[in-house]
Amino acid sequence: MTWKTILVPFVEEETARAGFAAAAVFAKKFNAHIVALHLRQRPMPTQAVYFPLGGAFPPDDDDAFKQAEDAHAAQLHQLFDDLCDEHKVGIVAMEKHKSSMDATASWRDEKGDLPTAYAKAGAGFDLIATMKPTTRDAYFQSRLVEELLFRSGRPVLLCPKMGMPSFPARAALAWNGSAEAASAVSAASPVLSAAETVRILSVSESPEQEASIDDLSTGLRLQGVNAAASEIGLEKGVDAQDALMKRFAGAEVDLVIMGAYSHSRWRQAMLGGLTRAMIYESETPVLMKR
Repeated sequence: MTWKTILVPFVEEETARAGFAAAAVFAKKFNAHIVALHLRQRPMPTQAVYFPLGGAFPPDDDDAFKQAEDAHAAQLHQLFDDLCDEHKVGIVAMEKHKSSMDATASWRDEKGDLPTAYAKAGAGFDLIATMKPTTRDAYFQSRLVEELLFRSGRPVLLCPKMGMPSFPARAALAWNGSAEAASAVSAASPVLSAAETVRILSVSESPEQEASIDDLSTGLRLQGVNAAASEIGLEKGVDAQDALMKRFAGAEVDLVIMGAYSHSRWRQAMLGGLTRAMIYESETPVLMKR
């Protein structure tokens, strides 16, 4: 199976622009449909509103809040139209999309409890695409990313501010033998099959890595994936996270695929910390699945 439906949260301009740009790359590759979803906060806030509208709306000033909502939604809808033109994506209702079509997209303006409603909506799609938080202080986007990872059950593509210029030819798998890592491999099968090269990277000193990296590599090659396995041997005093981050950086990798937020002591130290590092510190796009 491949990806045919992609959800992009349209919360505010910067994250929407980056998420749509990344989604368009995959929609063109797989003839998929993008849904740009804008959610209006419900239940309505009764006092100060910090994001994305900003300002203070007293309990008896619902009209002013709704007008601000309408203006913000109209601005994002116009952005959606502009992005479709920019990326040459046709505007078609999701139910009208066919596999024989090129990339298409549609706009939705709904109500929900933010940010959890985005994750609930995302459960019905093959892929969710959004921008990485720019800093650890980007509170709403950080919460949104965590909700998507923990609640949607779907792979989440996190891209830097510039989006993704092209389909990732060189992918890297972060492998530790965990259920989360295995789930990420399954979820990323469309990318793995289409990538020119796939590097499977693991840390050889992991005490919990029971699933063989060689078995994974062989299995992927039997499926037609150009995969090669590589275990990183750590020298004394070298941090596993730093070693992996170094391998993922630069022009050698176009996309990192990994499980997110494992829970045992080693997994939390290894991929739990790596998850946050890839979200907040790396400029490399990452596909995560929990």
